[in-house]
Amino acid sequence: MIKRPTRDELTELCERLNVRYRDRFGAFGGGFSSWANGAHIAGEAAFGGRIGPMDGAMVRYARRTGWRGLFGPLVSFKTLGDAEIELCRELDAVLEKLAKGWRPRMFRRPT
Repeated sequence: MIKRPTRDELTELCERLNVRYRDRFGAFGGGFSSWANGAHIAGEAAFGGRIGPMDGAMVRYARRTGWRGLFGPLVSFKTLGDAEIELCRELDAVLEKLAKGWRPRMFRRPT
């Protein structure tokens, strides 16, 4: 059984993500922040201040075991380290798109 992360471990993870990605997203004009809760970790980049386009990634590392995942205790199915690696991979993909000239839009046009 995979051990559930503590609040301190989640806080340390968010601090590591902020240190790793804040300047990298800042180079493209975005502000970066991360958050974590009992089931997800995420990194988000905001372009344009409080109101503006955003992009980022979120990874689930735990889920509820009850009816349709709505009830019951949270059970980890990934270690926090594996979830961090997956999240970093997704955030690096966003940075690669930004480096190629892609920019997030507030309202996307239908394609």
